[in-house]
Amino acid sequence: MLASPLPCTHGRGPAGGLASAHSRKLSTLADLYLDNRISREDYERKFAEFNAELRAAEAELAQPVEVERAMQMLGDLGGMIGQMTPEAQKRNLHRIFTRIELNDEGEVVRVEVKPWVRQAFEPFLSSSPLLTTNIMPKVGIEPTLP
Repeated sequence: MLASPLPCTHGRGPAGGLASAHSRKLSTLADLYLDNRISREDYERKFAEFNAELRAAEAELAQPVEVERAMQMLGDLGGMIGQMTPEAQKRNLHRIFTRIELNDEGEVVRVEVKPWVRQAFEPFLSSSPLLTTNIMPKVGIEPTLP
C-alpha cells in the first residue's frame, strides 16, 4: 500500500502554502508510480525526501522570529525597494499593498496592505495604538521627488 500524504491546511499562511505544495508533489508522485513511470523504490525514496523537506521547512517556520530584527528589516523596506529596478519596485509594492495614498507633496499619508501582510504582521499591528490592520504610517517607502 502507498504511504498517504500528510494533512494539508489548504494555503492558510506560510505553513499552509507549504502543505499545499507538498500535497501536490505527493499527488504527482503517486500518479507517476500508479502509471508505472517510476519504480516502487523510487517512489518510496522520493516520498521520504518530500516529507523530510516539509518537516525541515515547518521546523524553520516554527523558529521564533527575533522581533527587533524583524522590525529593523521592516524599517529598511524602503531602502531595499529603492535599490530595485523600477519594474521590481512596482511588482513588489503591488505584492505588499492594495492602496498607497500620497498628499500633494508626494508624501505617503495612508497605505492599505494585502490580507496576507495583515495576517503575517497582526501581532505587530495590534501591539501599537498608532497602527491598525488596514492603515499603516510611513514605513520608509515614501517616494523621493526629483
